[in-house]
Amino acid sequence: MFLDGHNINNDEGGVALRKHAEFFKALGDENRLKIVQMLAKKDMCVCEIMDELAVSQPAVSHHLKALKQVGIVEDRREGKWIFYSLSESNINQYLNFLEQLLQSADQPKKPTDCSYCEKLRKQMGLTEEEGNHNPI
Repeated sequence: MFLDGHNINNDEGGVALRKHAEFFKALGDENRLKIVQMLAKKDMCVCEIMDELAVSQPAVSHHLKALKQVGIVEDRREGKWIFYSLSESNINQYLNFLEQLLQSADQPKKPTDCSYCEKLRKQMGLTEEEGNHNPI
């Protein structure tokens, strides 16, 4: 079972995990994080973001597209201008996911069942020493 009640091994749980992964992947760029910080303060148009980041219009548009695709950013047209803002409802969904993750990390853990690893070690013909090798 996954945090939100979905089974990670079925399609519904897999879709949820992919959605979460894409969200966090979109935040994995320094300029995108800066854009999110700026939009947390106020709605902005591309030219304001360009000026603040000192990057080209195509670069800003690329980052905004990535953020918009995962639902972090939304836009609205006012005349000939397009203003970008944070999508608070979508962001709150991911914050809830993170909150569940942190709460589950605080829960007591079940003891590790080494019988599965022992079974694999024997199937692979590894000695006990080889089977316990941890490369990390």
